[in-house]
Amino acid sequence: LGSRGDVQPLIVIAKSLLSESDANLAFVTHGELQGLVHEIAHDLCVRPLKAPCFHGNRQDLENPLCLVDVQGVRRLEWVEVCELARDADILVCNLFALPPCIHLAEKLFIRIFVCSPSLVPYQVPDSFEDEFRGEFPDIYYLIREGRASVTWDDVMEWMWPIFTEAHGLFREHFL
Repeated sequence: LGSRGDVQPLIVIAKSLLSESDANLAFVTHGELQGLVHEIAHDLCVRPLKAPCFHGNRQDLENPLCLVDVQGVRRLEWVEVCELARDADILVCNLFALPPCIHLAEKLFIRIFVCSPSLVPYQVPDSFEDEFRGEFPDIYYLIREGRASVTWDDVMEWMWPIFTEAHGLFREHFL
């Protein structure tokens, strides 16, 4: 999901995977980027989204419903991503697509590989660690004690959005 700059690095990764394995790959992205995918990796199957790259609305990260539903468009986009990727063996996504993809991977019991061609463009809320510890105490202590496959630095730098209320709503109601 995202603009050309967000998607192009993932096309290159998909092209490499396509040439180095016998995996059945499909690339889900916005329809207007289908030509770019074929330009870089002409043998790659593209599953185009109906929604355009940009909806003209900015996400309000303090408003949990905004992440799930930007006037109904964001939710529809994420549901469409999930539908188009249901037969996947592995999901590769950028950080913009992390929320639907991580929950989809969890539901389908498949692996997920998250890539980011740039730094995360938003800040973790000041209250996040206290809220996380209160809501997920067992997970919090596993991570903090180093007994998890991710570090607390990972959570605080880029994973934190998947533990917010908006993503719980998405996972529970839309998948």
